[in-house]
This record gives sequence, structure tokens and C-alpha cells, in this order.
Amino acid sequence: MWRFIVGIPLLVISLNSACSSGAVTEQEYEVYSYLIDNWFRPNPMPIRCPYIVLGDRTIVPPRARNELRKQWRLISRSAWADFDEKNQESWPLVDRFFTGTRCYVVSVGEPGAYDFRGFEKQFPRSCATVVFSRVGFASRGRFAVVYVNDLYAFDMSPALNRYYLLTKEGAGWRILRNSSP
Repeated sequence: MWRFIVGIPLLVISLNSACSSGAVTEQEYEVYSYLIDNWFRPNPMPIRCPYIVLGDRTIVPPRARNELRKQWRLISRSAWADFDEKNQESWPLVDRFFTGTRCYVVSVGEPGAYDFRGFEKQFPRSCATVVFSRVGFASRGRFAVVYVNDLYAFDMSPALNRYYLLTKEGAGWRILRNSSP
């Protein structure tokens, strides 16, 4: 929209909420890294797990059920609002994960459309493919909510789609609860 001040044209740009949520933040990478290390270290897998594959874009999660939002009401509405705003579209991820687990960030395509034979050739002995949503934070930063699509590649077991509620403790995070959508 154009406005004029004393005969000088000015362009006023209005950003909608989806655009204003911005790129994935370092705090979000901290949450992702915590979750990765707590799934795969110590290694709970029945086979040797040399690495995992991470999707190179965030997933747009299904809307959390109202019951889940009520059960997790200990987090403020601001965390759900932040989560909903950030997850209106998919965002690119880069290799900024701080984990003790070896990870490869690759394009994995649409969840549920994996080519397991091709995947196994490209990533032999990979433990899983993990795709994250954006992380919603409470306004004070104490709580976080994230959705995770986790598919074990070694036995083609179905995806474990879960919401995670985390709390900030000192310099790190801790899982308080998790639930299916």
C-alpha cells in the first residue's frame, strides 16, 4: 500500500503472521538436539545405530486435539499460539543440531511417501528418519511444544507421530509429557 508524506511516496509493507514467525531459531535447534540425544543416547535400539536421518524441512503437523490442549494447560496459551503461528507452513532446516548422535540432514520427501529400498541403499543401517515441526514456546520461554514424525528405517515400523511438551531446566530441556495427535 502506498502512502504519501509531504509529497514523498512511501511503501508500507505489512507482514502477515506466517511470514513474521521467521526462520528456525537456535532455541528450536536446542529442543530438536535434546530430543535426538534422548532417543538415541544411550542407544535403545536392538541393533547398532550409527546415525539417524533428519528431514531438511519442518513438517506442518495436524492440529492438536482440544483435549490435548486442555490436558497440557500448564503451559500458557502463548505456547500454543506460537506453535500454531510457526506451523502454518514448512520451513527449511540446516545442520545446526548440537548432538552426540551423528545426523544427516537430507530431503526425505513427504512423510508417508518413503522409498525404503532406495533409502536403505543411500543410508545403510540408519536407525530412523525424523521430521520435526517448528517449536512453540511460552512467552517466558519456560515451556515448549513440538510435533515429531519418527519412522524407524531398519524394520520399516510405522511412524511414531507425537507431540512433546518440554520444560526448560537450567541450561537444558526435559520432556514432561508426550501424546499422539
